[in-house]
Amino acid sequence: MSASDVAKLLATDCGKGLDPAEAARRLQAYAPYNPAVYDPA
Repeated sequence: MSASDVAKLLATDCGKGLDPAEAARRLQAYAPYNPAVYDPA
């Protein structure tokens, strides 16, 4: 499963009431935060 797949699943879970901070922790396990990737600015 790719990081983008995980992100889509977490976005869906957030819509169902998943805490955004928990979603972020789960995503970190698949794709450690990289500003060059996640920050388009």
